[in-house]
Amino acid sequence: MLFEKLLFSIGANANFKTQNFQESKYDFSLQNFALIFKDFSLQASWKSESTEISKIPKMKNPVWLADLSFKERNIPLSFSGSLKELKNPAVSSSAIQFSKISKTNASLNVKKASPSNPEPLGFGMQFAKAFPIAIQKVQINAAVNANDFFAASMLANFKFSKKSALCVSDTVARYSAQNTSSSYFSQTRFFANSNFLANNLQILLTVPKNKLKFSASFFQSPYRILDFTTKFEHNFFLPLFSLNYAFFYASAKDIFTSSANQLKNLFQFKINQQISFVNSEKTSLLTVGTIFLSEEKIQSDYSTQLLLKQGIYFQLKKESYIQKLSFSIENFSLSPSLKDLFLEQSVFPPLQSLEKSSYKLAYSKQTKNYLSAFLALKFSYTPSESELSAKFSNSIKLPGNASARLKTSFESTLKEKLLKKTVALVGFSAKSNTKFVKINYSANIKFYLE
Repeated sequence: MLFEKLLFSIGANANFKTQNFQESKYDFSLQNFALIFKDFSLQASWKSESTEISKIPKMKNPVWLADLSFKERNIPLSFSGSLKELKNPAVSSSAIQFSKISKTNASLNVKKASPSNPEPLGFGMQFAKAFPIAIQKVQINAAVNANDFFAASMLANFKFSKKSALCVSDTVARYSAQNTSSSYFSQTRFFANSNFLANNLQILLTVPKNKLKFSASFFQSPYRILDFTTKFEHNFFLPLFSLNYAFFYASAKDIFTSSANQLKNLFQFKINQQISFVNSEKTSLLTVGTIFLSEEKIQSDYSTQLLLKQGIYFQLKKESYIQKLSFSIENFSLSPSLKDLFLEQSVFPPLQSLEKSSYKLAYSKQTKNYLSAFLALKFSYTPSESELSAKFSNSIKLPGNASARLKTSFESTLKEKLLKKTVALVGFSAKSNTKFVKINYSANIKFYLE
């Protein structure tokens, strides 16, 4: 339990609206307070509620987070990943993904929680090599917050060889949800605020050049005894080629997850492949990929639509910059549902579907020198409207202080020949580092030029 370092990060943000200055707001935060020990770390963060610029800060309902984690995180599944599955078990519907699959980044973990996306107060225990040699590691976690949420999880990792392992995770949660938006004409019936139980099971098998993950979530229903979702993902990767596909199915249209919101996805199938090319000098890496996504989704009027997303993308990576170019066709509607498509009861005409689809073209370039500039251009078009957005940002090291940086960005959106939104940002960050203490500072000012 040897102490190593104290990490302290503080920040402030201000958002100014030029058209209505009184609606401008600000907030400040303790972004991270961490005690780093040899074997584990204890972290906490805190953020004030956004306050109007003319008022004193609101301190009653801050967003907060506490986390106890162990440094040896060799278990490829995670407690936070299980909580994310219980909130939204569906496959990511991102149309374009540069998701190179490799041994290091295919562990299927989720990003660490932050004050902008808080997880409940949690604690965990980990036992390493205390079991037969096949069981490499076991971890127990629990979480609770003030909104009647409780979760407990157990993870076990079975190591068969240097490159083969099986990881199993099971999480039980209790949460509260309600449906107060129902009306006489609504398809979902009203139910008062109640506590519900949910369970998430994940199994991840890792073998050479492959990762296979199965997950199932079970939700106590206000309308039935039980609802469930299932998901299967397979990642296959070679040095310059990767292929991944995923399948998702939900048993009902009115599943309320632990996020207290209704699940919108009923069925999904997604396939994404990438192939890379290296020049003879090995100074450039060109990646070409395609993606196909089919999903049956609940619309705002509670009807369903079977939608397609298709895309192709390119990435050129060099030592000094990265360029990306992508084109996608989204919201191409085939039929009201997967059942209607297979039974040919109702299939939309292709031309009609093309007229309602949206077309997106995106380009970005990011430099890796001292300027650290980023440029992004996005254009989307449908027969009813078109939208063009441009963003430029850069980060410059300040002279005389290698740890201090000044960043600026400018973003503008044009919709139907009218300026929809323009945002400008100026930020500053710095850090000081000693043997036992590290402090980070940051401040951002954002201007909305409406």
